[in-house]
Amino acid sequence: MSRRSFKAAIAGILALFTATVAAAQTFPTVPANSVIGRLGNGPGPAQAIPNSQLFSANLFDLISTTPGRIPCRGASTWGPISPGAAGGVLMSTGTTTCPAFSVPVPVASGGTGGITAAAARSSTGINVESYTSHNDSNYTILASDRTVGTSAALTAARTWTLPAANSVNAGQAITVADYFGGVTSTNTLTIQRAGSDTINGATSVVINVAYGRYEFRSDGVSKWSAVATSSNSLPIRTPMDYGAVCDGSTDDRTAIQAWLNAISGAYIGMLPPGKVCTYSQFVIVPSNVTIFAYGATFKARNGANAATGFLLTDLTGGTAAGPSNVAIYGGTWDGNKANRTGPFSYANIYAAGASNVTVQDVISINCTADCFYFGGNSTTTGVSTNVHASNLTGRAAQRNGISLVGVQNFRLDGCLMTGSVTAPGHGIDVEPDDLNTANSDFVISNCNLSGNGGAGIAINPAAIAGAAVNRSMAFGLSANSNGACGFDQYVTTANAAGFRFIGASGAFNTGGTFCNLAADKVP
Repeated sequence: MSRRSFKAAIAGILALFTATVAAAQTFPTVPANSVIGRLGNGPGPAQAIPNSQLFSANLFDLISTTPGRIPCRGASTWGPISPGAAGGVLMSTGTTTCPAFSVPVPVASGGTGGITAAAARSSTGINVESYTSHNDSNYTILASDRTVGTSAALTAARTWTLPAANSVNAGQAITVADYFGGVTSTNTLTIQRAGSDTINGATSVVINVAYGRYEFRSDGVSKWSAVATSSNSLPIRTPMDYGAVCDGSTDDRTAIQAWLNAISGAYIGMLPPGKVCTYSQFVIVPSNVTIFAYGATFKARNGANAATGFLLTDLTGGTAAGPSNVAIYGGTWDGNKANRTGPFSYANIYAAGASNVTVQDVISINCTADCFYFGGNSTTTGVSTNVHASNLTGRAAQRNGISLVGVQNFRLDGCLMTGSVTAPGHGIDVEPDDLNTANSDFVISNCNLSGNGGAGIAINPAAIAGAAVNRSMAFGLSANSNGACGFDQYVTTANAAGFRFIGASGAFNTGGTFCNLAADKVP
């Protein structure tokens, strides 16, 4: 064979071999839904393998025979992914390793970090709800704190500092509460800002009552909004919240005054039934005060030369206008006159220059002066105006049950005034002292005025002439067994000033039932 012929033959063989390798192999007959392969572990002829066998233990069991495992191509070989605990989620672990099941899903991966709703919301989860207790000391609240509470009674005023408003999400809430109940009006808990943040536009807020609470919400920048609540469902404060003991012997005067100041325009004041708060000196009732004291007592302490009483007037006792919008419901005011010496200058409840006042269902006893005093002076305090008194009891007054000395638009509906002792000793004494303390436009009704040393009711216009003095009427009154007249209008030059009794009755009065009444003043 020539060299040319040999080369041609080799080229042909190579071309045939190349064509054979490159072409797909074919088989005479292959069943549907099968592939060509070989089962088993050793070499041998090719087989048609049905799909039912292909996707079965014959193939996948080569990786694992454990139920729930998933085949995965790892960094260098194929292997199984273990199923993990029930409820797990398959999570990527990167590009060079197989995914893995995670229970729970971590917070950092967008999960809750918990397998129950409670665990998910806890501090180990997404931290919606958590509690941090702290004892009797100062504390810096963490941005991760959600509710922080006391775990001990405070022995001194303490301060807890909020985290920076920008260290938490906008709208995030943090609650601070006296869970232990150890906060008092003296041992307060102040919650202050961090840095230059503000809290309700200020630098701090204070919890000064047991079981008080504040909820703070951040704007995410520099401001906290704070809302206060207390142990009561209503905004109620008692004298005990401000340090009073109210055991009938401790001097609660300082605490009572602090209580009155604090409830002004902010809370309803209440003295719980059965409590007896004693006080050594008068207290001032400011404007916008409401007091409920049904079944409870305010009592003057034993002592000498100290004026007591609840004063609805200015701090000097009557040189400037008194308070407005004051309401007192229920309670007993005890002047304790048997255990005290004078001189005394105030009634148990004393109003001068006050306006828009309600006194209802109040008992005033053992009064060292008057049991109730309503008045004022038109040149200093102004007269007391728009006063509504109802169902009042005055018993054992040293002076009068009720004195009216400068009122306008006054109404008394229902009273029992008895046992007034020394002069003037009237059940009710209507007594303008001069033109500046005139009474006008008032009504007295449905009162029992009995057993007093003076008159049941005395209408005294003094020497003041003119219809502006004592311009009003009384009806439905009963005056019995008084030491002077039952009903007396003093005979003076101003006797025509316009007061009228209607439907009055009485008996057994030492000075007679009706005295010094003009013809148009008789019942």
